[in-house]
Amino acid sequence: MIVAVWEALRERPLRFALSTWPLRCWAFLLSGTVVGFFTLLLLTVLLFVGVGLSFVGVGLLVLMGVAVLGIPVAALERHRLRLVEPEPLLDPHGSLPGTGAWPWLRTRLRERATWRELGYTLALAVVFTATGIGFAALLGLSVLLTATPIIVWAIAPDTVMLVPGRPISDPVAGGGGGAAGRGGMLVAAEGGGRRARAPGGVGPY
Repeated sequence: MIVAVWEALRERPLRFALSTWPLRCWAFLLSGTVVGFFTLLLLTVLLFVGVGLSFVGVGLLVLMGVAVLGIPVAALERHRLRLVEPEPLLDPHGSLPGTGAWPWLRTRLRERATWRELGYTLALAVVFTATGIGFAALLGLSVLLTATPIIVWAIAPDTVMLVPGRPISDPVAGGGGGAAGRGGMLVAAEGGGRRARAPGGVGPY
């Protein structure tokens, strides 16, 4: 699957950075980092509880809950993916043979889609969360550097130090930091577009 953001980046790389696409990519990546972080916490808790209580049987039910955790996570991801892919993704799961928790669980555990979504959930929780934190740090630093002249002007006559031992006392002197921040924003725009394609490549579908 090639998401729309990848097509926009490939066809109009120069216009891409000046369009609304970077903002959509950043929203997708930052929200995905939050979702991935809390998914990682939930997975960790459920695995510890499931393994710890497996000897009494209750833990096995918890572990089965871990196996199907990817279903709601992938459903949420299909909605989030609309930020970078306007075409909606279809639910890959089949119809249920009956009602109730047990028929639902038995059917879902037999579906390949359930295990693909679990694999995606693990990747989201570990890999995408880690890279998302790094991307958030890059974006935050770039925004801060871009705003350096304004910050220097706002807190004058106090000074700002981007480099220890080298205070910046006027907005003109902070122009170097602003230029570095704008360069970082361009890198974040390009990198965000490429990074936003990765979850679509793995596939919450």
